[in-house]
Amino acid sequence: MATSKDSPAHFYTSVPPSEKPDVGAQTIEPNPKGPANVSSRLRTTYLFPILHILWCILLVVCMLILLDGYHAILPEAPRYVDSQLRLRVSDVTTIISVALVVTRLLVGAWMGVVLWNVIFVLLETPGLHLSEVTQTFTYKVPPWHAIRGNKSGFFVVGLLLLVVPQPLIGPLISGAVDWDVGFKYSADLDQTQAGYPGASPLLWFWYYYSSEDRRSYVRRAAAYASIAWDGTAIDEGHCRHIMNDDGFPVNSSVLDATIPCLQIHSIKFPTEYPPDDVFQIVNLSVHAATYDDGLTRVKDPPLSYGIDGNAVLFDKDDRPGMLGNFPNKSDTEFRMDVPSAYLYSGILHAVILINGTVSLNGNNCTDLKESIFGMKKFNNIFTPNERGNYYRCFTYAVVNLTAGVVRSPKSTYLSSRVIQGDATGSEVLIQPAPWVQEAMYLMPDVMSVFSMMNSSGLSTWENLEEYVTRLIRYSYQGSWDMLSRSFEPHNKLLSVRRYEQRQVAQVSRPRVFGWLGASLALTLSWALLVLGQKFFFEENC
Repeated sequence: MATSKDSPAHFYTSVPPSEKPDVGAQTIEPNPKGPANVSSRLRTTYLFPILHILWCILLVVCMLILLDGYHAILPEAPRYVDSQLRLRVSDVTTIISVALVVTRLLVGAWMGVVLWNVIFVLLETPGLHLSEVTQTFTYKVPPWHAIRGNKSGFFVVGLLLLVVPQPLIGPLISGAVDWDVGFKYSADLDQTQAGYPGASPLLWFWYYYSSEDRRSYVRRAAAYASIAWDGTAIDEGHCRHIMNDDGFPVNSSVLDATIPCLQIHSIKFPTEYPPDDVFQIVNLSVHAATYDDGLTRVKDPPLSYGIDGNAVLFDKDDRPGMLGNFPNKSDTEFRMDVPSAYLYSGILHAVILINGTVSLNGNNCTDLKESIFGMKKFNNIFTPNERGNYYRCFTYAVVNLTAGVVRSPKSTYLSSRVIQGDATGSEVLIQPAPWVQEAMYLMPDVMSVFSMMNSSGLSTWENLEEYVTRLIRYSYQGSWDMLSRSFEPHNKLLSVRRYEQRQVAQVSRPRVFGWLGASLALTLSWALLVLGQKFFFEENC
């Protein structure tokens, strides 16, 4: 633009290219109402930095208040539950990306305003030529020779330093969100039946009359113990229970469930030989015919199996055999009463087979050097009266325990079928219940089968006490669950709060506030442009 030396330099606000005066056009004289015209134009052009800073503050507030701690659903979870939309991580990422697109649009609009003003300022100096205007818009920076060596150049450099980095700060906030593993419980309660729908009192009647049926139930009890203690969750002394497979997710909560529970108060391995009555019970079970054994409830002597680790638990003063201590049964119909509520608390004896293959021609059990339970020497090892070709080396323990059930206010699903009470130790209040006494009578049979299965992965090496403790607890749970789920229809409905795995948003406050601080540079460019316009206008007037 050609002007005379005496003509005042003009400072322009942003105008569209279509309104730009032709190069050869006559210079427009300054309007005495110039400041008013400038102010009216500023109201429009300055709308961009105002919208930009408000938009940035809104985005930061939303991220810190609404997004931080938000539980996003997994990709396979339904988006809508009870007519409420739930977002995934990809949705949140998309929303942030859209917000940054809006930010870039506002930044781009303001950069256009700034560049137009920069060009008009520099056109008043001998440094910038019209042929370099396009280059300036392309690279967002005027040529260096156009800005050096004058006050206008310092003004332009300041503006550009505040504005040009704005499109580059987006990663600060787009990368400010980390995702951690979390969960939520459903607001609404689901229902599940407390008992097994296929349980039948008629089967309880035939349980009495058929020892073969009872034998199959012992195997089922061992299977229930295997399901409940399959190693998927660490055993920390909690009580567990088999439920119906209703497909509830792991970690869902069930309220007011009845759970079988056996608590061992002490277990001791005496150094002396076992009492004579205990020895006779063991000796008889090892060699007896099926009806002579005082341990079995199912016509299958449990200690007749010579598998290392085979173990039983019994009350030496209360061995009912196969037909003792059953409830009343009807003589006219296939019916037998449900057992009365019972709580067992007292001293029992556990007998464990340490090694069943010691040759009669070699060292006897007292010289046993190693077994599946390690290198430890057991002072109370004994062997029954042998009739075969090898010794069976047993040890025994005295166990003080309480067995019954607990009413758990809140229990947790460990799998789709297994729940675990939340209380443990002194918090557990064990109460009487049906099936407790029969479950204790079945303990020798169930423990023997379960120990030979060892499907729960019970460790044995240098771990005899823990092995016996867990074998007792697991076998009792399997026995009680088998009896309850086989013979007692229980239509009570339990409330379940469904667990849902989520991804929890964690917003980095330093990054968010750093981005907001960097965005304020655009607002500072607005202030600098206002001061520059006033300065150049007053200087030229």
